[in-house]
Amino acid sequence: MIHICFSDGFKNTIEDFDSELDVISLPLIFNIGSVEEIEEMTIYKMLFFYNMFEEIDKKKALKNFYSILSNTEKDSFTIWYSEDSNEYCGMLYTVYKLNEYFKKDIYLVNCTQKIYRDNCIVSYSWTGEIQSVYLPLFFDKIKQIDNNLDAVYRKEFIENFCTPKMIRIYANHRVEFVERDILTNMIYPLISTGKSHGFHISKIKFELNLNFYIVDYIISFLAKENKISINEKGIIVK
Repeated sequence: MIHICFSDGFKNTIEDFDSELDVISLPLIFNIGSVEEIEEMTIYKMLFFYNMFEEIDKKKALKNFYSILSNTEKDSFTIWYSEDSNEYCGMLYTVYKLNEYFKKDIYLVNCTQKIYRDNCIVSYSWTGEIQSVYLPLFFDKIKQIDNNLDAVYRKEFIENFCTPKMIRIYANHRVEFVERDILTNMIYPLISTGKSHGFHISKIKFELNLNFYIVDYIISFLAKENKISINEKGIIVK
């Protein structure tokens, strides 16, 4: 069994729980762009927080995933995801790719859950909130994907991952496409002069319930359009 997740942080969480588990991380941007842009990391290079060394690591992770796809001895996988748009889109991508070469046994665990622990109910929204000590409570939620659900996810992937620079959010239990101009008009009024780029990402993520990558992408787009400038002192609205 190979466990697949979409952040190095959660990979560490799983390995802290059991170092003998076979875990791979695909820390890519899945909720913006076409398949080609995802795999070539075109969108990542446009972000303010772009890091060349992180890009190298991401490419190594993707290459490792490709090698597993064609390995006939690797035929059982658990995908750890959530209703965070990037992790959900990562799940769609992974389900589609795992069946591209030959049929595999795929298990899913949606980490957007209400979990009973320590005599109370705790709500988790994404994998980054899970501590290794509570991971067994999520192992109980693992379910094998059936043919019907596999077909639904593959169809959802095909319909939503072909358009360049497409922005995808999670709503109504599936991926929904949002125009960049709509998000730009929502985010621009929330930006104020003097506050840092990181401050704005945290604020807008919370207020609009958007993923980190989407907010960074829109802010970087506004800078490219010369509506704002970003320097070491913060953002300046023009």
